[in-house]
Amino acid sequence: MWLSIHTVAHLCVKVTQAVESLELAPTLEKDQERKAEGVEERRRSGRCLSLVSPGFSASGALWRGGSRRRRRRRRRPAQWAEPSLRSVDLCSSELRTQGVARPRKETNCQWFFWGNNLDEITEREAEPYYLLLPRISYLTLVTDKVKKHFQKVMRQEDIVEIWFEYEGTPLKWHYPIGLLFDLHASNTALPWNITVHFKNFPEKDLLHCPSKDAIEAHFMACIKEADALKHKSQVINEMQKKDHKQLWMGLQNDKFDQFWAINRKLMEYPPEDSGFRYIPFRIYQTTTERPFIQKLFRPVAVDGQFHTLGDLLKEVCPAAINPEDGEKKNQVVIHGIEPMLETPVQWLSEHMSYPDNFLHISVIPQPAD
Repeated sequence: MWLSIHTVAHLCVKVTQAVESLELAPTLEKDQERKAEGVEERRRSGRCLSLVSPGFSASGALWRGGSRRRRRRRRRPAQWAEPSLRSVDLCSSELRTQGVARPRKETNCQWFFWGNNLDEITEREAEPYYLLLPRISYLTLVTDKVKKHFQKVMRQEDIVEIWFEYEGTPLKWHYPIGLLFDLHASNTALPWNITVHFKNFPEKDLLHCPSKDAIEAHFMACIKEADALKHKSQVINEMQKKDHKQLWMGLQNDKFDQFWAINRKLMEYPPEDSGFRYIPFRIYQTTTERPFIQKLFRPVAVDGQFHTLGDLLKEVCPAAINPEDGEKKNQVVIHGIEPMLETPVQWLSEHMSYPDNFLHISVIPQPAD
């Protein structure tokens, strides 16, 4: 056994909303003054309903539904031609206009706004959204959950295209979550605090992801490329379409048995061979603009000896383990841990590859003590 360190299979991720995605409210003083004047004007004109004072906010313009006794109202005067109270149901996000808005039976959480103008509605910043995500999955598989959480406080026209960033760096959706964490935040404490954006998509940094079909197509393209390196595409070509679908559904639903029933075939090789034809790997560095390094590399040397992780790095990325001044400046991380450089790459490819069958190796700066 060359590796005896356990890795964490899931990451706790904290998603917060970007500032530009919010319609920021005016200052409290101006907001109070403007809305108080509007309420007073409607009271004088007889168009505004007078509610019990404990229900109002500091501005006098906002009232939150409380007990039934507070919501009791006077009979609506006949001269009211138009309703003057708008209600926003936070649970269904439906905007309704009526003279007096009463909460639905299934919820008692409503906010009431005075006025007939939709622009008077002040949007609020939603609470952060916490997720426990598999390292081997993709961020774009949880965008529906994230969007559902934050759209309660957003206008529909402000939701253009969702994307994520961490400390100013856009996160590539086609990279596995574990790889993204290793590259950008491996030495930080959990939860991993990332930010979600709904507009201002960074065209130069990210690929568009129109649907989950795009994620599936990218995933299957990686598997086919990996099998071309390992078995000359013989294994993947013998599979049926339903087998390809089972691979994807097992990953999407985090069902290991469903996924491994098919993927184990991709990890086998003939008994007369000592390993795969070539090792599917990609080396990522945060200090260069190059996306990754990928070359042909055999797991077994000409003399029959197994090539190790150190041999791979010496040939492909020597700066990662051989600094000029002799001082260790980088960490070599796979799935959140530092494997020993003496570990055979064939063993790593069989046991530490991601579901796309690639060995994703992160070379990151050594943290300062």
